[in-house]
Amino acid sequence: MILLDTNIFVIDRFFPRDDRFEQNRHFVTVFPQLRCGFSIFSLLELCGISSFHLSTQELRRWMYSFEEAYPVEILPPLAMKEASAASWLSSFFTSLFERIEHKLTLGDAFVLQTAEEYQVDALVTWNPKDFTDRTTLPVLTPAEFLVQREKTP
Repeated sequence: MILLDTNIFVIDRFFPRDDRFEQNRHFVTVFPQLRCGFSIFSLLELCGISSFHLSTQELRRWMYSFEEAYPVEILPPLAMKEASAASWLSSFFTSLFERIEHKLTLGDAFVLQTAEEYQVDALVTWNPKDFTDRTTLPVLTPAEFLVQREKTP
C-alpha cells in the first residue's frame, strides 16, 4: 500500500493550471491499479480546504463517500482498535506531539503517523522535503513513484 498526501487531491480537483497538474492527473488515473490509502485525518484536512470551493452537498459526499470519487482506502488510526479510548487518545497525542517536535506541521504529523502505523511501501506527496530526515519510509513525488513503478518488473 502507498499513502497519499492531501496535496495530490487538491491539485487534481482545484488547480488545473498548476505546473504539476498533468503528471498528477496521470498518477490519479493509475489509482485503480494500486492499493492506495488516505488517512482519515488527511480527509478531514482536505474537506476543510475544499469547504471554500465545494457545495455543502459535494463536501458531505467527499467526507462520507470519498471512495466513490477516488479509489482509495480511508485509513483510521490502527492502534485505536487495540486500546480504550482514553488510553489510545493519550498515546496518540504523545506520539503526534513527538513528530511535531521534529518540525512537522499538524497535517504532516498526521500523515507520517498513519504512514508509519500502516508501514506503507511509500508515502507519495508533492512536498517530499516536508518529510526528509523524519522517516525511514520512502517518500516520493507522484512523478518519482510512476518512474519507479515502471522500472519494477
